[in-house]
Amino acid sequence: MEPDSRLLVFAKYPRAGRVKTRLLPDLTPNEAADLYRAFLCDSLATYVEKSARFETHLMIADERDKEAFTSMIVESEVASLNEIDRLLKVGIQSGDDLGERLSAGFGRAFYEASGAVCAIGTDHPTLPDEFLLQAFDLLGSNDLVIGPAADGGYYLIGMNQLYPSLFQSMPWSQETLFGETIREAERLNLSIAKLPEWYDVDDVHSLFRLAAEPNLSARAPRTADILRTLNVSVGKEQRSTRGEAK
Repeated sequence: MEPDSRLLVFAKYPRAGRVKTRLLPDLTPNEAADLYRAFLCDSLATYVEKSARFETHLMIADERDKEAFTSMIVESEVASLNEIDRLLKVGIQSGDDLGERLSAGFGRAFYEASGAVCAIGTDHPTLPDEFLLQAFDLLGSNDLVIGPAADGGYYLIGMNQLYPSLFQSMPWSQETLFGETIREAERLNLSIAKLPEWYDVDDVHSLFRLAAEPNLSARAPRTADILRTLNVSVGKEQRSTRGEAK
């Protein structure tokens, strides 16, 4: 029997110049895209391992990229072609901004299924498994669960029904996002559970924090491989992708 709960994974296709742009020019556009691809595949591999607890739905930004995503998933050995519909369902985002896309994703999930729903990104390939499992557990006794990010946003948000105002007129990509979301949830009198803080890898500082993670190769093997290829390691924050001092 399939689980009632869902994890919505919001992602863009790793196209050069369109992802991880805050890492430019420390990385080239192609390097940044390769890094994001590794983040995405490591994250998806972790999520599909939890298929007994929840369905994983990859929510892609552009329907035209569906075939490319499928090829990437198979080539990266996240799931075989025969497993994709069972372990990793692909859906399409809708809406003009992140708030609209999140609201639409939650709305559709609640229309189709009866369990809790969490939304997450792919900017944190070493996010501890227990944080994700804890999120669904906490929704058994809370209206809202949220994982604060070190930059003031959040890395996960989950609920048992849609509260549209949590996604309306919010300061997306700003350091006040988490606080404003909590304030709106309190205005709605929701019971709120907070996960431990974690960090998104969006800039050079967080990239080197990632490189210093213990057991990186075991926790995020594709990410570890690309960091070795890019010569990113602890103590090399002045690296150049072309081997020149900055």
